[in-house]
Amino acid sequence: MIYGALLLTLFIGMGYSISQRDKVGLDVIRDRNMLYRETNDGWVENVYVLKVMNMTENAQTYKFSAQGIEGLKLEMPEPEVKVKSGIVTEVIVRLQADPDILTERSSKVYFKIQSVEHPDITVEEQARFLGPLNI
Repeated sequence: MIYGALLLTLFIGMGYSISQRDKVGLDVIRDRNMLYRETNDGWVENVYVLKVMNMTENAQTYKFSAQGIEGLKLEMPEPEVKVKSGIVTEVIVRLQADPDILTERSSKVYFKIQSVEHPDITVEEQARFLGPLNI
């Protein structure tokens, strides 16, 4: 009887942990070779590699967004990226900010990805946006 109760508790715990696990993962890696660069139109740009991990059973198409600085622009090769099930895909993105808006040398920004097929599958990750010292 005691062993049965322990086994039942174990199975319930495993089922709960599986049902609550994240369906998508996101790692943000800032390009450390260049702190920032100035674009031709005078904006400050940072480059990031986003590692998207699809932990669902089906391929997902994700759309990307970024926020944290007023007027922040997200530049990437395609507006949406398809990731097969169980695969990690790297996406290179550039964030651009108006230097007149920047008030600090280092600002918090947030990347968000959301599944197109299942909008409830979403994740947000914080990163740092670096700008010039003379702000």
